Amino acid sequence: MRLAAALALLISTVTLQLQAQIIIEAEMKPPVIIHKTQPVYTEDAHKAKVEGAVTLWAEIRTDGKPYAIRVTKGLGYGLNESAIKCLSEWRYRPGTANGIPVTVPATIEIFFSLNPR
Repeated sequence: MRLAAALALLISTVTLQLQAQIIIEAEMKPPVIIHKTQPVYTEDAHKAKVEGAVTLWAEIRTDGKPYAIRVTKGLGYGLNESAIKCLSEWRYRPGTANGIPVTVPATIEIFFSLNPR
């Protein structure tokens, strides 16, 4: 009898946790860019004709600024540093959970092209 009661309690706890997760996820809103600058193409990268994307990870905090920026996939030739500087200047409307601003982890790609469109 105790086993059945414990099992029933465990099942109801799991069900409640799953329902709570769904409610929170449904009310999450991601950060939205409100100010964006262009990255500087370095002379070394231009001479080497390097093109591509630098992938960055950052926390978009409740003040709308990116923090803890780090390169997860770089290009070298000074473009990684240029991408970090560029992203640090961007501003966001912060992400929210249930209407309350929250810190949100984000992956951002900064593109470098010799022939911008």
